[in-house]
Amino acid sequence: MNVQLAILGSGPAGLTAAIYASRAKISTVVIEGPQPGGQLMTTTNVENWPGIEKTTGFELAQQFHKHARSYGVTFEEGFEIKRIEQEKKYHIVQAENVIGKTQIYKSKTVIVASGIHPRELGILGEQALKNKSLEADIRRYDAESLEERIEIFLLRTQSLHLDPNLGELLTR
Repeated sequence: MNVQLAILGSGPAGLTAAIYASRAKISTVVIEGPQPGGQLMTTTNVENWPGIEKTTGFELAQQFHKHARSYGVTFEEGFEIKRIEQEKKYHIVQAENVIGKTQIYKSKTVIVASGIHPRELGILGEQALKNKSLEADIRRYDAESLEERIEIFLLRTQSLHLDPNLGELLTR
């Protein structure tokens, strides 16, 4: 499949890029992984999206898809990216689905919007709280001036917003 833009990932970032590109008349394909909509699909309550007081991650992802499709975005669902190569002025993206079907995309531009995959802590009660407004922001911070590495794990609910650089500040 030849397109001007291939977007790898179908979360909010990927679909926003797809909407902007297709509104500019750029032929766009969104290559979705095994979880269309990304991590948003596992979010039960979304209360911080501008213009929408309360929705679910599933409903918001559905709205993103509908909006993107209304501008002619093509979706390839259930593919895993196997290889990206540069060939002259084009990128060759090789993807494979769960039944082993290989698809090749030839694109002038590739946007990687693969999202995040939160790591689990393995603590008591974590599985019971999963997808119930508990968000784990697990980052490793190294304190350069200390001999030992300090690891800081930030756990927060959706209603508590912390500076993403907090870990760096705490290690100083």
